[in-house]
Amino acid sequence: MKKAEFGNINLSVTPALGFDALPCAIAKYHKIYPNVNFIVQTVHNNEVSQALSEHKCDIAILFSPKAMPGITAITLAQSELVIVYPKASFPSLPKQLTLEDLTGSELIDISDSGPLSHILLQRMMQEDIQLNSTIKVQTYFIAAKLVAQGLGVCIIDKFTALGNLSDNMAIASFNPPLNFNVNALHLENRALSKASNTFLFNLKNYI
Repeated sequence: MKKAEFGNINLSVTPALGFDALPCAIAKYHKIYPNVNFIVQTVHNNEVSQALSEHKCDIAILFSPKAMPGITAITLAQSELVIVYPKASFPSLPKQLTLEDLTGSELIDISDSGPLSHILLQRMMQEDIQLNSTIKVQTYFIAAKLVAQGLGVCIIDKFTALGNLSDNMAIASFNPPLNFNVNALHLENRALSKASNTFLFNLKNYI
């Protein structure tokens, strides 16, 4: 444990973890190991291989990244895609919804969002369901803010949903659920430091 008391933790993370999970984990860790330095930046799935190979980070934490040669993936947790909706759209405030339940709603489209959009698209194809959408955005954060304005529903990861919830919004899981893994990635030929391993163990408690 002594080796975990000093060192540097150089992280690249998916933006969704920046709302609550990562700040809480760093705060907890920093109280125990105040001499460990953190460098934190955001990264997207299509950037991670380059970021690791160019040593811009030692660890990247992403949602359902694809397998990549020379990169080791550690599963930290499982999360889910959820439906964020204005309470006025579903006054009974259901905790679960299906794609069919959304057919009468305006969908705020985030179709180019990487692996999670593929998970959703696969479900839509399986159920042969198309959802109406006149607003398309690039980030889950903006989609959630548009739901808060009553412009429709969005389908985003649970971390972003919980980090952007307002009084007029609610969250529902899919029935059946749409799950995905949260993975930590590092280069196979660069073993993680004791400090990094200890931090990842601590991070599991927040995701």
